[in-house]
Amino acid sequence: ACPRPVRRCRASGAVPRGPAAAVAMAEPRGRAEVHLRMPVADDAGWMADVDTSAATAFAPPLGLTADRLATELAEGAWATDDRFAWAVLVDGEPAGFAVVVREGPEDARVQLRILPAQRGRGAGRDVLRRLADHHFAADGALLRLTGRAHERNVPMQRVFHAAGFRMEARYRDT
Repeated sequence: ACPRPVRRCRASGAVPRGPAAAVAMAEPRGRAEVHLRMPVADDAGWMADVDTSAATAFAPPLGLTADRLATELAEGAWATDDRFAWAVLVDGEPAGFAVVVREGPEDARVQLRILPAQRGRGAGRDVLRRLADHHFAADGALLRLTGRAHERNVPMQRVFHAAGFRMEARYRDT
């Protein structure tokens, strides 16, 4: 059998050693296969868990509880003209959710929560692109879809940028 090829740093040509070697030698994860669907009451438990586990200092939880969310999903409160939720599945497994909230006759804002284990594979970018395409096509009055990322939340800023969003302002609060 052929020995595994040695990976070298592109910049210096050095071979990684020690604990960093394991990270450098790891195979890159493939692109995520992303699907969006309307959430149902049975999704409330994992959605509430995602709300908590995907939260950061820059993106605090929305405060979802499984019982209240299940009731609201069953009643259709998350599928109205003013607020529409999406369940995010990555590689067939629940991985997050997005909520598009109407903020005026021509404006809406998207909030996205993706599990930390699913980040870095393009899922957030794909979700934002699909949401923008869908909501602009479905609502002729919608002229602007925005998202908000704390000024120190550079990964989320990159996700918005990769999805075609452009920075319009800087925020220090969440």
